[in-house]
Amino acid sequence: MNITISRFLGLFGLTLLLSLGLAIGVLLYSLQQLKVDGPEYERVVDAKDLIADILPPPMFLVEAYLTATETARHPDETDANIEILKKLRQDYDTRMAVWAGKDLPPEIRTHLDTKVKPAAEAFWDLLFRRIVPQFNLAKNDGRDTNLAPLRRQFQVQRAAVVELVALSEAYQKSVEARARKADITYRLSAYAASLLAFLALIGGLFLFRRMAITPMRDMDRYMTALAGGDYQTAVPHLKRRDEVGEMAKAVAHFRKAALEKQALEEEARRQAEQAAAERNNRLSAEIERAETLNKVIGELGAGLDRLSRFNIHDTLDQPFQAEFEVLRQNFNRSLAVFQQTMRRVLGKADEIRANAESLDGSADNLARRTEQQAAALEETAAALDQITSKVASSNELTRTTRVKSSHARDNVGRSAGVVREAIAAMSRIEEASRQIGSITGVIDEIAFQTNLLALNAGVEAARAGEAGKGFAVVAQEVRALAQRSAAAAQEISTLIAHSNREVAGGVDLVSRTGQSLQEIEGDIVSIATDIETISQSTSEQSDVLQAINTSVNQMDQITQQNAAMVEEMNAASHSLTEEVGEMVSLVGQFIRDDNRPGQAMAPRAA
Repeated sequence: MNITISRFLGLFGLTLLLSLGLAIGVLLYSLQQLKVDGPEYERVVDAKDLIADILPPPMFLVEAYLTATETARHPDETDANIEILKKLRQDYDTRMAVWAGKDLPPEIRTHLDTKVKPAAEAFWDLLFRRIVPQFNLAKNDGRDTNLAPLRRQFQVQRAAVVELVALSEAYQKSVEARARKADITYRLSAYAASLLAFLALIGGLFLFRRMAITPMRDMDRYMTALAGGDYQTAVPHLKRRDEVGEMAKAVAHFRKAALEKQALEEEARRQAEQAAAERNNRLSAEIERAETLNKVIGELGAGLDRLSRFNIHDTLDQPFQAEFEVLRQNFNRSLAVFQQTMRRVLGKADEIRANAESLDGSADNLARRTEQQAAALEETAAALDQITSKVASSNELTRTTRVKSSHARDNVGRSAGVVREAIAAMSRIEEASRQIGSITGVIDEIAFQTNLLALNAGVEAARAGEAGKGFAVVAQEVRALAQRSAAAAQEISTLIAHSNREVAGGVDLVSRTGQSLQEIEGDIVSIATDIETISQSTSEQSDVLQAINTSVNQMDQITQQNAAMVEEMNAASHSLTEEVGEMVSLVGQFIRDDNRPGQAMAPRAA
């Protein structure tokens, strides 16, 4: 062969280093592509952020629509709600500017620019150009605000947003599928590169054994035979141009000397005394050189045998003869480079495993937080259901109160007719007095029932919290009116008793009683109107709570989907940790000393 053993060792170490570098490069590239904040992960995050911005606001204009509806029902809150609408418009413009700079798929970009954005711009234009001026007029002179055009435009924008949600979910699934495919591809590449490095190591060891160990064993057997007196067999490996060839040439010289010795034995016998000394000296030198060569072959063979058993720690420490010293130094240097490379690989693998374990722990924490969020949303939905049920009950009680107030108004009307008959016919004053006494009892009972209803209404308003403050004020006024009605009924009874004693003053007393009944009738009509307003407000609050409950349920579904995705990421993190552990175990076979990774072994010089 034309290559020397020392050069072969250098090329073998370089090849192995390049193979390991390739394997490490592929592994690091795979981790770079699939790690958190990597390209594929960013695409997944963008898809999730897009869905989060669609449902709920700002891109989905449900909050702006609800605020406009609340402003139409409560004109006294117009200024504050207009500021809220301006802030919502600002948030919408900010998010649309963000998504304008994102790299979105063509179908999502087209739908966003041609349907969602025009529908939203039309909604904002209609709101601030037509509806907001109507709010200001309603606040000043009590005009009603027509929200029908705004409701129709909101339905158009909502339909466009629903279509965009479907497109975004399809895009998210395609990105996740591409990420899983890339993970498989990069993992197979890393396995292939690691297998290539391992095959390079095995192939190098095989070639080194064939190139150095086997020829040295041949030379060992030949030198043993030569030492036994076999000078007829030709010296093996004479045509090699490496260190083994040099050793073969040296042995050939020894054989030649032995052959010359045999040829000169006759002459030596004739020149016994002179040739004996010369022959002995030459033989001693050749034997010493052969012993040295045999020692070199034995030491080098033992070192290569240890290398074949994955032992890269033990070096050749005993110095060789000057002509073989280069071979020993090259062998030790190759071992040092190989051991240092393997230690670096092991150190990097430990770092990768530590990062994978940290990522594993982060994924577990994220999974727990997602589960807690889902539980909180479920509790919120249950609370909203309870509130909706209570508002419906309050609405039913309000309708019952409205019926009773209508009956009371009819009774007061009949009482006024009786009073007018008493004024027209003085002859029937006594009979009218008895009828008025009966009616006064009815009025007192109505006042008592109205007082109880007002008390119940106040309790329900207190349960409703901030939303029931106005209802509580109305209930207090109703209760005050009921108390005044009871007091008026008492005064009427007193007047009837007095009229029995003083018939002469009956006309005046009956006239004042009629006036009191007319005031009561007006108050009861006002109470009925207020109760009707409260009933409508309660019904509207029930509808709003139902819409909020639907939104909370949608958020709960999205949270459940996020929890499932976190579980998938957690499983991938566990798999990465196990694979890194397997690589550390494989590389660890080459480290047989007790030194820590990173402490390279330097060759010991003579």
